[in-house]
Amino acid sequence: MPQLDLKYSNNLKINTNEIFHCVEKAIKTLDASAGACKCRAYPTSDFLHENMLIEVSILKKPHRNSQFMTNLLEKINSYLKPLLPSKCFYAIKLDFLPNHYITSQL
Repeated sequence: MPQLDLKYSNNLKINTNEIFHCVEKAIKTLDASAGACKCRAYPTSDFLHENMLIEVSILKKPHRNSQFMTNLLEKINSYLKPLLPSKCFYAIKLDFLPNHYITSQL
């Protein structure tokens, strides 16, 4: 299960659910076996310049190589841009979860 943490200036006019679905769609477009993306949003009132950081972490698997990560970054970026307000600084960080990580559902 991928993980998404969205950290952003709380004055940005964004729809966090729309962003969550956008990122999950991008992941599933490239890897249908990825499962549900667990998403969280962290608005903050303490910031300099309106900005947003999207951190996406996924399990390392043989088919998720460097090219996969490049393609995923491009896909997330293309899906995300239309959802953001103009003049908003944003960054997308993709990473693999550590080797000693368990994800499950009860």
